[in-house]
Amino acid sequence: MRRSTLLRIAVAAVLCAATATPAGIRDRGFEAGFYGGQEIGDADTHVNSSPAYGVRFAYAVNRKVMAELNVDVFNTTFDYVGRAGDPSFPVNQVPFSENVATGFVSYTLGMTANFLADRDVKTTPYLSVGVGVMTEDRAGTQFCVDLFPQDTTKCSDVDPDGGLVDPNSNKDPNGVDWITEIRRRDTGTALTIAVGGRTFLTNWFGIRYEGRYYHHDTFSNNQDAFQVSVGATFTFGGKK
Repeated sequence: MRRSTLLRIAVAAVLCAATATPAGIRDRGFEAGFYGGQEIGDADTHVNSSPAYGVRFAYAVNRKVMAELNVDVFNTTFDYVGRAGDPSFPVNQVPFSENVATGFVSYTLGMTANFLADRDVKTTPYLSVGVGVMTEDRAGTQFCVDLFPQDTTKCSDVDPDGGLVDPNSNKDPNGVDWITEIRRRDTGTALTIAVGGRTFLTNWFGIRYEGRYYHHDTFSNNQDAFQVSVGATFTFGGKK
């Protein structure tokens, strides 16, 4: 009697395993999630590394192919570099570097190819490519450069408009140079490619982790960035 009961339990378990739906992605189902990570900015445009975060929404054409919308935010700083002083006398110009806040927001739509999606496994790797727009918002700044450190005229002696703080002093206002950079915003084309994976803890909830490459052309500069992130993902709907 006991052996018969155990046999029935074993057969039922095998049948359940044979008809089980793979965890997570389903045909004509949906996926939504959020993430956070670290992004390395473009070295050529002096964009510094900083945390990034975003959200994702996807529709599964089937378990192997998905259309995905990605919204990403990257708030960081860049080093505003140049040379101060009279450009007609390059030998007297002084190089400067000022740290300025900047932010990037991208909206990309792409296709994601899931691997091992037709198997009853908890981890599914994927490859994703996308195209969209990137907006860069550079904050304004104003600072002073001392052109002749050995001179007695200092930045504190000269107003941003070039006049002397003390009009009765004998300081030379040409000994310093005030630099003004206004706030600017620009939008350009963005391309992305990412590789990563999902590890499902239940049939509808998992951890998603990836490495993503960004290329965009805001302010007419070809910029590249690389991001590593991890986050939560949720799946719902679709064909069981």
